[in-house]
Amino acid sequence: MSTSVVLAALLGLFSLNQASLPDCKELITPRTLEDDNKSIMGKWIFLEGIADHHLFTDILKTVNSSWMEFGPSTLAKTLTLSQGDMLNGKCRFCTINTTVKDSIFYASGNDVVSEAKFLPSCPDCLTMNFISQLKNETIYSLYLFKRESNRTESDMDTYWKQAECLGFKRETQYSYDGVTDNLPFQLRSVYERLLQAEQRGEVLSKELLKVLGQLQNRSTATLNRTISNSSAILEEKVVWHLLPSQPNAYIYLPHLREHEDSLKPILHLGQRRTGVSLVLGVPTVHRQKQSYLVNTLQSLLFDLSTAERKDIVIVVFIAETNARFVNAVVQSVQTNLPDAVSSGVIEVISPSTHYYPDLSNLKETFGDPRERVRWRTKQNLDYSFLMLYAQSKGTYYVQLEDDIVAKQGFFESMKKYIADVLSEEWLFLEFSQLGFIGKLFRTSDLPMIVEFFLMFHKEKPIDWLLDHILWVKVCNPEKDSKHCDNEKARLKKTYKPSLFQHVGLHSSLPGKIQNLKDKDFGNQVLFKGHDNPPAELRSSLEKYMSHTLERAYSGVDFFWGLTPKRGDYILITFTTPQAVKGYLFRSGNIETNGDRFYNTTVEVLPTSKSVKERVTRGELACCKPSTEGFVQIGSFKNGVAEGEVDGALGEIAAMRLLVHSDSDVWVLLSEIFIKV
Repeated sequence: MSTSVVLAALLGLFSLNQASLPDCKELITPRTLEDDNKSIMGKWIFLEGIADHHLFTDILKTVNSSWMEFGPSTLAKTLTLSQGDMLNGKCRFCTINTTVKDSIFYASGNDVVSEAKFLPSCPDCLTMNFISQLKNETIYSLYLFKRESNRTESDMDTYWKQAECLGFKRETQYSYDGVTDNLPFQLRSVYERLLQAEQRGEVLSKELLKVLGQLQNRSTATLNRTISNSSAILEEKVVWHLLPSQPNAYIYLPHLREHEDSLKPILHLGQRRTGVSLVLGVPTVHRQKQSYLVNTLQSLLFDLSTAERKDIVIVVFIAETNARFVNAVVQSVQTNLPDAVSSGVIEVISPSTHYYPDLSNLKETFGDPRERVRWRTKQNLDYSFLMLYAQSKGTYYVQLEDDIVAKQGFFESMKKYIADVLSEEWLFLEFSQLGFIGKLFRTSDLPMIVEFFLMFHKEKPIDWLLDHILWVKVCNPEKDSKHCDNEKARLKKTYKPSLFQHVGLHSSLPGKIQNLKDKDFGNQVLFKGHDNPPAELRSSLEKYMSHTLERAYSGVDFFWGLTPKRGDYILITFTTPQAVKGYLFRSGNIETNGDRFYNTTVEVLPTSKSVKERVTRGELACCKPSTEGFVQIGSFKNGVAEGEVDGALGEIAAMRLLVHSDSDVWVLLSEIFIKV
C-alpha cells in the first residue's frame, strides 16, 4: 500500500476532525464469528474486488467469474477452502486448508501469505479485508461475496463506504456483471456429480463381484457333488459375460460384436481357482529364437510354501490363436509342471480366434516402424484380456512377463509390503522398475485400467498409457512437471530391492535383442546353508568347477554335478552315529531351477542289525529295504526331498541319495539340512 493510502486509512480511523469517524468505526470493526464458524460455511459468489497493488489488480482484471466454498476439516480450528475461477475464459479449481482464529482468517499458497478480517455486511453477504505478503510486498484488498449473484444498492453503498474508510480509491477493478455464466461453479457441480457416480459405480462393481463370487462358490460345490464339468464351463461363460465393465470393450473393439464368444477365454489347464490373495499374470507369445516360459514358471514356484501355493494362482495367457502353437505350450506346461496344474496353482488360457482386430493398417507413430506399432498394439490387447480374466480371481493382480526370474521369498515380501501400505493411497505398487514387469494392482481397479488401455490401445505402448492414467488422476496442467512427478509418485510406490528380473535376450518382437536388467534386483540367493553334523562325504557325480559337495554340506556354496546316471549316489557318513530327526535336500536354485534330482531316493543306514531285519520283514511302515543295508525313507518330488526320520530306526551311521534312472540335465544341490 502506498504511503498516502496508509495515511488515509489512519486518518479515517483516528482523526478527531474526520467527519465520518463514527460511520467508519462501525463499518470496519471486524465481525466476531461464532465458535463453529457456521455463518461463513458453504458457497459464496465473488461480486466485487479491489486491491492497492498491481500484482493483484492485474489478476482481478482477468477474472470473468469466481466462487469459493468453506467446508469442515478434521483439524482443529481449520476449514477447507475450495475455489473456482474463470480467468480469461479458462477455468481452474483448487482446495487448501485455512485457519480461522479469533475471527481472523489465515491462508497461504503460491508464495502468498494472507490474513483477513470479516467486516460487517448484509446477512447473506461476506466482506473480507485482506492483508497479504508477496515478494516482500504488503498488499491490501477488499472483496465482497454473496450467496446469490444479485446485489442491492444498499450492499454496494456499504461496500464502497468500507473501501473509502480503508483508504481505497473508488475504482472498479472487478465487478461481476451477473450475466457471464459462472462456469467454474457449474463445472464444479458437474465434477461432484461425476465423482459421486464413479463412487456409486465402484460400490456396485464390488457388490456384483461379491455376488458373482458367491455364485461361483455355490457352482463349485455343485460341481464337486455332481462331478459335472459341463456345468463349470457354463458357469464360467455366464460369469465372464456378467463381469463389470467388460461390455465396454465393444465400444473400443466393435468387431467383437460379430461373434458371441469373442471375449470368452478358452481354459486349457487349471482348476478355476478363485479367492486367492495374489493373481500372477504371465502372457506368452511365439518367439523365433527361444522360449523362457517354463523356466519363468519354475522360478515363480521354486520356494513357495504349501500355504503360499494355496493362496496364489498363476495365469498363463497364450496370446496367440494358432492352434498348433497353443497346443504345444499347453503340452509343455502340463509335462513340466503337472503338480502345479493339477493342484490349481497354474491355469493356462488363450483367447478366442475372434478376439484380435485387423492389425494390418495401423497408423505409424513416434517413429516406430509398422511391425513395432503392430507388436505394441497387440501387447495392449493381450494385457487387457488377461486383466479382464484375472479380476474376479483374487484380491491383487501382478503383471509379469514370460522371460523373468523371481527372487526367493517374493510372495512373503509382497504380502508384507502390501500390509505396510494398505492404508495409503496408491494405484499400483512396483516390484520391478523395468517396463510393466512386477506392477501390482488391486483387482477392483482393473476395470478402469483396462478401459483406459482399450480406449488408447492403438496410440501408445502400455507402460506409457499407465503413466498417463497417473497424469489424468493427479497432475495439474497449470503446475510444472516437478509438481506433476511428485503427485504421480504418491500413486505408485516402489519396493526395493526389486523382486523380479528380466532374463530374456530375444524379444517377442522379431529381430529385437534386449539386454534389459533391473539394477535394483541385486544378487539372487543361490544356496542356503545349515549347521550339519560332522561327516565324510563321497559322490560318484563329477563336480563342476569349485561347486563341491563339501562346500555345499558346510553351507558356503551349492553343489553342482554333471549329468547323473542310474546308480550314481551321494554318500554322507557321519563321524559318529547320529539320532537324525529330519532332513531336507533341495535341488536346483532360483536361477538354475531345471538342474534337479529326478527319480532319486533318500536312504539311511541304521547302526542296529535288528532294525534292518525288521525293515526287511516289513515290520516298519516308514520305510523299505534298499541295497548294502540301507533303508529307503523318502524321495525327491518337484526337486525337493523333505521329511522326518522315524525314531524306530535308532541311530544312523550314514545317509545316501541314490539315482534310479539316467537324467538328461545336470544336478544342483542348493540346500542340505540334516536335523539332529
